[in-house]
Amino acid sequence: MLGSILSKSSSSQNDALEMHIKSCTEDCFHCARWCELCVTECIQMDMPGMSHMTALCRDCAESCFMAIKFMSRKSPFFFMTCHVCAEICDACAAACEQHAAEHSDNETFHNCAAACRQCAERCLEADALIKNAVEH
Repeated sequence: MLGSILSKSSSSQNDALEMHIKSCTEDCFHCARWCELCVTECIQMDMPGMSHMTALCRDCAESCFMAIKFMSRKSPFFFMTCHVCAEICDACAAACEQHAAEHSDNETFHNCAAACRQCAERCLEADALIKNAVEH
């Protein structure tokens, strides 16, 4: 589907979509990186209740990597992976924000939350762009 959308789009629409995919890929990678750092931080803290946070950060990183792969190969399921990635990133950001409030001196939680929010936003924009292109 994405390939057919790109082939039917005008050059300027195609360029805009390609540029957005590039930005989304970068944000997904940045988010996955912070999630992996957050996993390491949670393991090192060795505190009760961190297993949920660790699992959520791992899920978030994996969803980001999945979205990157689907975008890179212009999969027809790209928009679906972006939507799922955005949902998981939002959940991860909320958890990181909660832990950041509890551990205000820990920059990893703050940075992870910010990266997750940015990634979720960019993925939802990509999802909307694809849906808009399909409708037109």
